[in-house]
Amino acid sequence: MEVTGYDGKPHQTIGVTHHIPVEKTIDDARGVRDEIFETALDELNSMIDD
Repeated sequence: MEVTGYDGKPHQTIGVTHHIPVEKTIDDARGVRDEIFETALDELNSMIDD
């Protein structure tokens, strides 16, 4: 089954595209920090606080 949008483009296997740039460093990869997740939480919290 193929699922498409109104413009005929497929919905499947697209994923979520991001619009906030996040730099992932070697130190982040080695540690337990998830910089992408932390940045997303910061963005959501700033939206709630507004």
